Amino acid sequence: MVRKEFGFTPQDKVILFLGTPRLHKGVMRIAEALDRLQDDRLVLCIIGSSHDKRVDNQLSGHAHARIKMFPDQPWDRLSDLINIADGVCLLQDLSSPVAEYQIPAKLTEALATGVPVAVTQAAPFRDIPAPHIITPIRDDADLEDFLRNVAEGVFDTDAYRLRARQYFIGEMSYAVNGARLELLFETARTKPAQWQREWIRLVHFLSRHWSKSLPAQQPEWARGGLNFPAVIRSAPFDIAFFWKQNDTGIYGRRHDMVLKYLARHPRVGRIVQFDAPMTLHDLTSRTRLDPDAGLDQGNMVVENSIRRFLKIADDKDMARRVFLHRGKRPSGNFLGQDLPAPDAYPQWVEETVRQTLGNGPVVSWVAPIAPAYPAVHDYMNFSLTVADLIDDQRTMTEGAARDRTEQAYAEMIDRADLLLSNCESLKHAFAPFGRDIMVIPNAAENIPRTGKVAKPAELAGMDGKIVGYVGNLRDRIDIWLLDSMAVRHPEWNIVLIGSAHGKTDVLDLRRHANVHFLGVKRYEEALDYIRAFDVAIMPHLDNDVSQFMNPLKLYVYLSAGVPIVTTAVANIGEVAPFATVARDSDDFIAQVEATLAGQAEAKPATRLPPALRWEARVDRMIAAIDERL
Repeated sequence: MVRKEFGFTPQDKVILFLGTPRLHKGVMRIAEALDRLQDDRLVLCIIGSSHDKRVDNQLSGHAHARIKMFPDQPWDRLSDLINIADGVCLLQDLSSPVAEYQIPAKLTEALATGVPVAVTQAAPFRDIPAPHIITPIRDDADLEDFLRNVAEGVFDTDAYRLRARQYFIGEMSYAVNGARLELLFETARTKPAQWQREWIRLVHFLSRHWSKSLPAQQPEWARGGLNFPAVIRSAPFDIAFFWKQNDTGIYGRRHDMVLKYLARHPRVGRIVQFDAPMTLHDLTSRTRLDPDAGLDQGNMVVENSIRRFLKIADDKDMARRVFLHRGKRPSGNFLGQDLPAPDAYPQWVEETVRQTLGNGPVVSWVAPIAPAYPAVHDYMNFSLTVADLIDDQRTMTEGAARDRTEQAYAEMIDRADLLLSNCESLKHAFAPFGRDIMVIPNAAENIPRTGKVAKPAELAGMDGKIVGYVGNLRDRIDIWLLDSMAVRHPEWNIVLIGSAHGKTDVLDLRRHANVHFLGVKRYEEALDYIRAFDVAIMPHLDNDVSQFMNPLKLYVYLSAGVPIVTTAVANIGEVAPFATVARDSDDFIAQVEATLAGQAEAKPATRLPPALRWEARVDRMIAAIDERL
């Protein structure tokens, strides 16, 4: 649409110059190259007023070059304007001092959207991989080759766009550079300080220069030599928490809630939480650029992991880390840091625990089966190990993969001092391992209900009732049931919030105009959406996976105080009095109808029972730890 607005056809190959065209910015070199090539497919699009008749006159002199000039455009149209481009040329004047220190904003804008970029060999560009990310321009022949490649569509590949986008996210995005600044400030704040004699000379110089009297003596706080941050610990034990995946903090799952309420418990000091170890390829391969990127958790995982890698995801109660390693490669580097070998994980954990926790007892808490945890356990000297089974991953694998999963469980269970599960069926499934397992179900949060909450913008524009689901859109979802509901009630808005990663069958429901996929929402944001539902649903299948689950989403719905309709799956007995449990698919739809009509028997809890709160669950967990310490 934007290209059409500016008069470009799908056949045009647009070389975009966005900004004020000046003689020293290389725009004339582009025009001259187009004049020589005489390729009607190529067109130089200049968006920005020159205010210099010399520029206008020289550009008009290239009769064989297609050049279109447009006036300045509003800043808020920047992302739209970049999408006009098929190529960008940044021909910096190498004799200009500015070129030695400046990375043009046009470069980051182009890479952010996967537009191919050609650059002269100025110093700021030398660290950018060429030719995989940028095309270096040494002379006019290189420039002409680049323009020919744009005309022939050489760069029009998903592989190139993905490389460019990944490089932008990892090196040039606000998130990463903001993280770098945070790390710089945090390092400066916590690094041991030592007074330098040269500082006194600096203060004397500033006093003379500004004719002001400045205190030049060494301050009192620096007279003891090195100064370290003081950490006072009064709680009985700290926790090293190991999670099996890389999505902590996104969804508000069981381990997120347990962490949240452990951090508030008076018996717990500090917590360091480890997501699963990953290679650089594991990290970058999760990046999504396609139109369905919002329906996948990948980009959130990438952002979370980068913040953990840079040590800037911490708060006063908890440090959050991820072990990023080089895999099988002999070396590796990310964001200026050398990546360790994978077998260095136990030593890295030991150092991280030393840096983030106190000198007292450390309890390891692991949500099986956390990759590489047994090696860490055998290397460290934890005071106690808690293993929370959460689900049965054996039901999600088969053949050799199931055998490996079984072995991993055996290794983990053998090392645990306290075993937890969230339901009786899960306890029964692991009974053959011959260990006592303490059942502590999931719970709800006691969220204050202070009147009507404004609907999120995505929901505010919907006419009709909102029937909503929040959770992973994968193998537990009864797609046939949702399909039937959409057909029988086109007047309902069926809202699905969550990630469809790894399984896209559910996306077939997009053929219904009344089914809305809103993508992944972080837990706190998702609560606002749930509060706006007229009915919160859980259309789960009764299968091998759901048999060994205690569905947390029902507790979340309960926390939000909305009407609930669910299929009759296992382990929902505690929440069942506050929900409507359907016998089959037809009854499920009938119960949603009744709930919307105000005729449902089950009513949302006006006051959350204390026994169903996370505080009560975590109290039981802490009491069990105290018995064993």
